[in-house]
Amino acid sequence: MRGAWEQLTKRKRDSSRAYYHPAKLDWGSDDVMRQAIAIGSLLYLAVNLAVTKNRVMTQCKLRAARNESEDNAEKLRHVAQLSSIPEALLEALLKDAQEQLAMASKLGKLISSSSKLLVERDTGDAQARCFAILFSDKCKRLFGMPLYGVTATTASVALQREVTPRAVREWVSATNGLCR
Repeated sequence: MRGAWEQLTKRKRDSSRAYYHPAKLDWGSDDVMRQAIAIGSLLYLAVNLAVTKNRVMTQCKLRAARNESEDNAEKLRHVAQLSSIPEALLEALLKDAQEQLAMASKLGKLISSSSKLLVERDTGDAQARCFAILFSDKCKRLFGMPLYGVTATTASVALQREVTPRAVREWVSATNGLCR
């Protein structure tokens, strides 16, 4: 990790002594503070991404979850209509069916608004890909560049497996602006 953090704190050798990858933040008292805040933000993201699993969901799994919720709602509605049950229980079943339908319709919105990554198909190590895509996107927003080497090093350490800069570059380029 030392190499990754050295890259983020590296300064130019000219008289300006500016950071080689200066933080693109509008707040902070000076360039040292802005750089420290940006690096802290990256560290926080790395820990969060490493600890939180199952951040990737395929389109197929999303459709299956939505279909299951819709099927459950329809079954509840059908049972309630065929049964000769008290009015209060019938209303409770219909309310549950409506909640199932509402959940099905909101499922896609919840996933897209969360920090999960919705993909067309699973093509390998989903957690490493998600880490690399989200981390490099954050690097691009903070420092103006995706910093593939820093991303690969951080992912390798955080996930305890080898992630190469080349793999990160391929994964990020394949997203075509998926992360915003």
